[in-house]
Parts: sequence; C-alpha cells; structure tokens
Amino acid sequence: MNTLSIKAPAKVNLQLTITGRRDDGYHLMDSLAVFADLADNLSLHPAPQSSLEIRGPFADAIPETRLDDNILGKTIRAFHHATGLDGHYAIRLEKNIPVAAGIGGGSADAAGMLHLLNGLHHDPLDDQGLEAVGLTIGADVPVCLKADGKGGDCWRMQGIGERLSRHELELTPGLVLLNDGIGVSTASVFSRLAESRMTTDGNTLPELPSTLPVMELIDRLRYGNDLLTPALEECPPLRETLAAAEALASADGFIHASMSGSGATCFGLFEAPHQAVEALGAITTGRHWGWAGGLYPNS
Repeated sequence: MNTLSIKAPAKVNLQLTITGRRDDGYHLMDSLAVFADLADNLSLHPAPQSSLEIRGPFADAIPETRLDDNILGKTIRAFHHATGLDGHYAIRLEKNIPVAAGIGGGSADAAGMLHLLNGLHHDPLDDQGLEAVGLTIGADVPVCLKADGKGGDCWRMQGIGERLSRHELELTPGLVLLNDGIGVSTASVFSRLAESRMTTDGNTLPELPSTLPVMELIDRLRYGNDLLTPALEECPPLRETLAAAEALASADGFIHASMSGSGATCFGLFEAPHQAVEALGAITTGRHWGWAGGLYPNS
C-alpha cells in the first residue's frame, strides 16, 4: 500500500495591508507571512472508494466531515480537473490547527493535499501548475504550497495572494499563538472592511531586500493588520485575545503582537523560540488556547 504523508503548517500573517479591491470584488493585499511549527498531519493512499477520517484536538470543529463537502474534496476535484487524472483515496487528517482561526488551516490542508496527489501521480504538475490549481481553491493556498520545511523564511504576499516573494530572516524568531475558540468568518470580516480603512491604493509599500534585517522587519510590522478593526466589530470577544497577546510585551525578547489574517488567532512575535515558550508559560489565564514555538520546521 503506497501511503504518503505530509505536514501542513499554520500560516501566520505578521502584517497584512489591504491595498485595494479588484472589479470582481477580490481584495488586494501586501502581507508578510511565516509558517509556525504547528501543523496538521495528512496522509493518503489509493483505495477502492474515497474516505476521510478526521482526528486530533480540533476534529470536532470541522463542520464538513464528508469528503465531498470538505476543502480536501474540493482540492481533489481541482487536481483531477487540471491533470485529467482520476482516482479514489483513503485520507486521514490529524487536525492540530484551530478552525476558522486566521492561520490558514484549511488552506494548509489543501496545499498539503495537492502535494500528496501530485507525488502519488508522479508529479504531473510543476510548481507553477500547483500554484495555479491552488489559487482556484483559495487565495492562501499558493503561499501554503511554499511551506517546504527549510525554515527561517517569510513570504511577501501581493495581489490577491498569488504574487509571492521569499525573504530570509536575520533572526530565528519564536511565536506565541492565542485563540479564544470562536471562529471568525473571513467573508464577514471583509464585508465590514470600508474603503476608508485601506492603508494605501495599489501595491505601494516599500520593497524588501532578499534578507530582511530585524529593524526592517520591525518597520514593516508597524503597518499592522487592516483586517483587525472589522474583525473586532465582527467578533467582540477577540478584544480579550488581542489584549492577552499585547500583554506579552513585558516578556523577554518580545517584538510585536497583532492578529493573524482575518482572525481570531492573535500572536506574539519573539526574538527566539525559547522566549516565546517562556512567555506562554507565564500566562495564568486558562481562557485561551495557546501554542508557542519556532518556525516550521523547528529550528
């Protein structure tokens, strides 16, 4: 039995600027994203009939447990359509990333599934082909396809998420992730985004060097997240999660705190992974789900 497995790490938007909106309604962005060493685990093998088994701490939070309704089923259909191939698969998903949390869990799973399907069928799609298929599934899927396990990198996302450039970080940062367990609808957050809240028109943020010094990273983080205000309007309890992340500022090595994506996960960025772990350990409230560590893979 040819079983293939892959890790699908969480994507954290350190900064997210909305730069405009296309005529078709899609918003344009300029964002910096990294991958946390927190990942869903995916495996599949050929089978007479397709099936999906979901396990893990966040398995119960997935409403679409039938493969036909799940993003993994959508991914399989998109791959088959693009390649002209067909097949049935037994799929196992260990769900370790919170659902509807702004850290790309569904997109990461879709990207992982594309890699597995491509490998199983002897690589009919090159990287550009995979990204093109990924974009038909979701705007975050192309960047999630870049989680190659090299570590130490961040990705600049432009356009609707399809224009990607890789930047090496001078430091090996740590992350604290906090979530209050309330899912936030990305569509609802974007529907609350007023034109007046957009930081700039067009992709006019400064260019970035291939290696990103710490001070230049900090300068870029000052742009913040343009989705934060509409997310707070959509989900008022998010204020407590954000406050908990901002309270990490007193910990050693703290750099920045904000919300990732459209929420509701908030993060603290630290100079090193061990500082993030220590900071999370000092949080006394049990209200929030929390995770701390380094970038994917743990470095």
